[in-house]
Amino acid sequence: MKNLKPFIFLLVSIFLLMACKEEQSGGNASLIDKCSVIATREVTEAGDTVVVCDMAKVKEKVTLPLSQLVDSLELIRLESIDTAMVGTNILSIDLTDNYIGINSTYSYKLFARNGKYLRDIGQIGQGPGEYVMIYYSQIDEAYDRIYLLPWDAFGILVYDLQGNFIEKISLPYMVPKGVMKIDTKSERVSVVKLPWGEDDSPTVWVQDFNGKVLQGNRAKHLDVWPDYSSEVFCERMKFGDRNNFYFSSAIARVDSLYQYFSTENRCIPIFSTAFTGEVPFHSYYEFSNHYLVKVLLEDKFYPDNLDYCVFVDKSTLRGGLLELSLDMLGGVQLPLNYKIVSDFENFIYYIEPGMLLSSLEEMLQYKRNLSQKEIDEITDFMHSISEDDNNYLLLGKWK
Repeated sequence: MKNLKPFIFLLVSIFLLMACKEEQSGGNASLIDKCSVIATREVTEAGDTVVVCDMAKVKEKVTLPLSQLVDSLELIRLESIDTAMVGTNILSIDLTDNYIGINSTYSYKLFARNGKYLRDIGQIGQGPGEYVMIYYSQIDEAYDRIYLLPWDAFGILVYDLQGNFIEKISLPYMVPKGVMKIDTKSERVSVVKLPWGEDDSPTVWVQDFNGKVLQGNRAKHLDVWPDYSSEVFCERMKFGDRNNFYFSSAIARVDSLYQYFSTENRCIPIFSTAFTGEVPFHSYYEFSNHYLVKVLLEDKFYPDNLDYCVFVDKSTLRGGLLELSLDMLGGVQLPLNYKIVSDFENFIYYIEPGMLLSSLEEMLQYKRNLSQKEIDEITDFMHSISEDDNNYLLLGKWK
């Protein structure tokens, strides 16, 4: 593993420098307040309140400094050895106090919190504890468990943190794509699966470790086109609480972000959009203080198919077109075209070293009101980056 001490010291220097500059300039707390109100709270026939974003009211384009949205930001370089390389096809990232788990679809790699590679969990195959592709995952550090949910799953694979296969939790229904939350102590599982509409199995349910369904909801109106181009998104699943989810359909449609209230066994809409004219392909995300809508172009493939992102502040309902800048590195832009791997509480962003270098080079070309000291610090940081490095992670807590 490369020596990270000079790298970490350099980052701390840059972060402190840029943080002091922001404090002296008064910060950017008013940027969101200057945006227009673009959403309303509407009450459904069932009496539930849903936030609806009116895309026709989106006017402002806002570049938000990341420090305005995120606390305790860290930049971590994943260890750059052959067995640790994660590539660009990252589907999800699990973050705990001491571990980082990265699901790259065909492998699940476990890292220490400082970026040191520990081991792969499971492997491709047809035997016990093996899989073909992974769709969703969870680390339960307190109980020494890692849970992997494959594609076309008839069960959830269970390992310890040393990578030993423990058992398979049977699922009562086949899950083509799905998300889950496991309460190890009570041996309960919450599952949301892609609803293809081919049977009467629940869209969301709660079961025990023996596969017995305790409760479920079919929610047939959420059915999507029965193929693998649709997706399940989830930024918050807490067992026994409100589990949020969103289905990205292969056919663009008017839809909503939902929460499953386990105490009432109901799927309730909480956020939606009103488009003018034809509905484009889009996806929803919920974080602690805001909603995000990504609108996609039909004629381009991932990851270049992003058209634009719109954010809505939950409290004020203000928002606009969103761009993010890493003000701790001189305001370098953070592309939003890649799959968002943040969850409800944590900001999680991965970036390839080559893309980071290109962004920093472009930023320095225009200087952007940087002092000579800042330019020198960022230039030194760039010299520590190699295009052959593993991915970099930006981690923090949503404010």
